[in-house]
Amino acid sequence: MGTISIHGISPKMEKVLKDKAKEKHLSVSGFIKEILENSLLRKKKADKNKKYFKKFSNTWTETEYQEFNAATSDFEQIHPEDLK
Repeated sequence: MGTISIHGISPKMEKVLKDKAKEKHLSVSGFIKEILENSLLRKKKADKNKKYFKKFSNTWTETEYQEFNAATSDFEQIHPEDLK
């Protein structure tokens, strides 16, 4: 496993990192690794999930879509008698 050093962190940023790490019961290094993994590897996880859920999306034909919209169009209207 490699090591990376970050120089020139402002005192304010250092305090924020230490406080957030403490809140999560992590070392500063562990907290920074978590931030990097969540932000940089999130796309890979999202892509993996997208493959899983693909079978549930985009499965309507145009005709089914039109039928659904027609059947639910009344939901978009406000009926004053319902507000009494």
